[in-house]
Amino acid sequence: MNDRVDPQKNRRALGDSYVERNEISTGLPVYLVIESTSICNLKCVMCPYPTMGRKHEHMKLGLYGKIVSEAAGFVEFMWLHLFGEPLLNPDIYRMIDMAEEAGIRVGLSTNATVLNEAASRRILDSRLSLLILCMDGATKETFERIRVGAKFEEVSRNIRQFAELKRSRTGPLKAVLQMVNMHWNASEQQALRCEWEREGLDGILFKPFHVWANQDEQLISVGQPAERTSAGAVCYEPWIGFTVLADGTVVPCCNDYAGRQPLGDLKYQSIREIWNGAELMKLRRMFADPTSDRQGTICHGCPFQPASWEDARFGSGPFDPVTYQHGHYSDRGEMPVLNADENHVVTLGIVSGSLHVEPHSVFECSVAIDNHAGVALRSAGQNPIHISYHWLDAAGCSCVVFDGERTQLLPPLAAGGRSIYGVKVRTPEDEGTFRLQLCLVQENVRWLDDQVNSLTCEVEILKRSRD
Repeated sequence: MNDRVDPQKNRRALGDSYVERNEISTGLPVYLVIESTSICNLKCVMCPYPTMGRKHEHMKLGLYGKIVSEAAGFVEFMWLHLFGEPLLNPDIYRMIDMAEEAGIRVGLSTNATVLNEAASRRILDSRLSLLILCMDGATKETFERIRVGAKFEEVSRNIRQFAELKRSRTGPLKAVLQMVNMHWNASEQQALRCEWEREGLDGILFKPFHVWANQDEQLISVGQPAERTSAGAVCYEPWIGFTVLADGTVVPCCNDYAGRQPLGDLKYQSIREIWNGAELMKLRRMFADPTSDRQGTICHGCPFQPASWEDARFGSGPFDPVTYQHGHYSDRGEMPVLNADENHVVTLGIVSGSLHVEPHSVFECSVAIDNHAGVALRSAGQNPIHISYHWLDAAGCSCVVFDGERTQLLPPLAAGGRSIYGVKVRTPEDEGTFRLQLCLVQENVRWLDDQVNSLTCEVEILKRSRD
């Protein structure tokens, strides 16, 4: 197993190499896509699986273990899916844990056809960080037209069962319901959101249609074709990581579904050998030269997005893959501005027991929220709702600390719904008895003191004896 590098220094080294268009990277890859299996049980209309022309196989666990061992210490995030259904691989749960045990965060996308109760429990018992649950239609007709081979009722039941099991657990797993934007389901987005908001998942995402580098007219016909990126723009993918197919072949990114542009083979080479090997350096040189001929490469027609100078120099955005991937799959619903004249849109109460804490420390309390508003409350959009607090004196008359720290509403709280959230609170610097008043704040709009029916809680703040 490799010695660990400093993550921030490594990200900045990658960013510097990207900005300077170096063919040799001075950093190590932070992001990998691993095709845990190339076997799928569906033929979805927006996916190249039916025509990709490669062998359908599970990645061998020995090969996967070699990849994880080599990646430990510098790779920060891995997807364990590409062109197959990962839950068909009987080793997938071990694969998740092997990566997380090595300090690599893992994400997974499933079509949920085989997400039965046993599979749900195994996922929840695993160390998975991020789960995407695919639901590309709000109606049976639309869903089964898109997800060819899947049954609407079966997939809906599986996802609801998973959500119910997840609600009974506490853990870091983030689970998001996802719809890919297509012509056929564009009119069903609002219906999907209304249907699934109450299930307690961590977000509902409407993902932009993926055009697979504009390689196949039939594939992109169900979505919206994207124009090629302007001349001179530089894709960041060759400077942050690569994709590994089920047989160990390394390709530039997920767009190379047919394995047209191999960069190496991890059955025989190491990650470090391929990272600054001849083929990957050649790819970086191609992007560094705006006059280079990209004909015959998957990059020729690709509408890739270049990274910003700020992200590269500060090691943020795609150079910080854990934050980037989790942020990308956050709930995207816009939070409307709540009516200032409407009182008691929320009832909020502290459900923790008596609180005795130290000065200038952070503790967590449990808060129950009932949403009486006509809309879901979410920490998303231009005006997100957050849970915050004020510190008052013992009599509750004077404010000691007005602007408390924020806690996101994850998952969003559906209209008419009730949920309990863990809220982090920082105590005042002085000892004594204070009153904690929990509240909501709509960022860039107002504190919702008048709209929240809440009770204050007495908190004794004293230094503990060190005897």
